[in-house]
Amino acid sequence: MKMMHQFILCILIIQVSTVHCILDLMVSGKEMQKLLFGAKDEIKIVENGTISNFVESDVARTFPPIQPQYYEMKLQIKSKQMLYYTIHLESSDGTIMPTPTVTIPIVGRLSRQWIVFHIRFPCTGRKSGTVDMKMVFNFFTDSKRKDHYKKVKLTMKRQCQADPIENEVEPTGCQTKCDLENFRKRFCLSSFIARVKIVRVPNPNDAEPYYLANMKRLFKKPLSETTKRNQYIKAVQVARTCDCKPLEPNKKYLVFGREFRSNKTLYFDEYSVGYEIKTKEEKELVRKFRKIYRTIWCPRLLRYMFGGNNHH
Repeated sequence: MKMMHQFILCILIIQVSTVHCILDLMVSGKEMQKLLFGAKDEIKIVENGTISNFVESDVARTFPPIQPQYYEMKLQIKSKQMLYYTIHLESSDGTIMPTPTVTIPIVGRLSRQWIVFHIRFPCTGRKSGTVDMKMVFNFFTDSKRKDHYKKVKLTMKRQCQADPIENEVEPTGCQTKCDLENFRKRFCLSSFIARVKIVRVPNPNDAEPYYLANMKRLFKKPLSETTKRNQYIKAVQVARTCDCKPLEPNKKYLVFGREFRSNKTLYFDEYSVGYEIKTKEEKELVRKFRKIYRTIWCPRLLRYMFGGNNHH
């Protein structure tokens, strides 16, 4: 039991609001067996809305980080009353470990039954070092997420080791291709496609960074309702252009984005791309895409995953 308490202190620093909420969040016994070298007890991070006393001390920062061979952790969550949530994940150094990902939507609704999900945090393999992995869970009583119920913040130390082979290879630069053929492929792999003007880009210090974009034209319509001005687009990852530069305000792009269908949220991730429309040649390529996009046919599986050939 003492070893389990040390593990909790090692990886979790949790801040929670004082509002009571019937909520359970735990790490399974199987994960404990893997991460604690044989211990099989589960970690109840939150039990009936109460945070474990063992995870609130700053002593947690003195314990060793998660070792390089582990790259994900399995968690379970449920609520005895209707709650909505958001999840924000962050890495203190993206060159060592990229922003972690989660296997459930980052905006959604809890269930009375256990929801099993994974937080994944693979290393880049390019650089050795230790990073802070931050996870913030916010819970709300309303679907618009205005009535805040509880906040759970987890900070985990993560150690990474550079791959010696990868370390010897010099970067070859951006590999993203932007031409008509790749636009065809991205059409089927994107949930929405639009010509936009970026109004605001995400602030890395924001709890929930997002883009604001003025929608000039939709080439593939998402399930979510969209507005022409100040369209909210979640920044799961910082969207990048074809030459691997971040999207910038006051510039026009042809963007290929994604959508969480369960809660109808638009977002950008590492699979999204923005094609800047500035030069005469770039404008001409967008015009060509505008002429042919209605003829693009997507396989049934991709239509199911990302939406059909729905044009607007």
